[in-house]
Amino acid sequence: MSQIKYLTDDIDELDAAEHDLEANGIPRSHIHVLSHDTLALREHDLPSVSEWSQREIMRYGTSGAVLGGLFFIAILGTAFALGLNDAVGWVVVTFVATAAFGFCLWEGGLMGIIQYNRDFSEYRNAIDNGEHLLVVDVDGPAQESTARYTVESHPHLRAVH
Repeated sequence: MSQIKYLTDDIDELDAAEHDLEANGIPRSHIHVLSHDTLALREHDLPSVSEWSQREIMRYGTSGAVLGGLFFIAILGTAFALGLNDAVGWVVVTFVATAAFGFCLWEGGLMGIIQYNRDFSEYRNAIDNGEHLLVVDVDGPAQESTARYTVESHPHLRAVH
């Protein structure tokens, strides 16, 4: 699935484009708007980009899980190599390894909450200046062609890469 993106400062034109996209067969679940003006999005009943999608939680969380897994293996391996499992027991060593894994996963998620999604980062200045980003998810060339043709009739929307 690929995405087509458009920027505009005209919320009414965006609303009309969203209705036209739906009328031409693009499902509402494939249409998203990223904007700081959430009140206007609600007033126009426009589907907004979820908070989860606006951030890099999954990417950083996954990185934290991988790093945590490496720490988990390193702690267990070190404990086994040094014979700590005999001195303190496997329960304690496993607990410490699991705590290290959990901490890395948690820290990765926190870092992801802070980071703006890289798919939207190049439009952040425009959005901060009051513009709205229309994101249309398309399945294949036929749907992409339909979406592009539909949005062309709305002159206040400009295609962005």
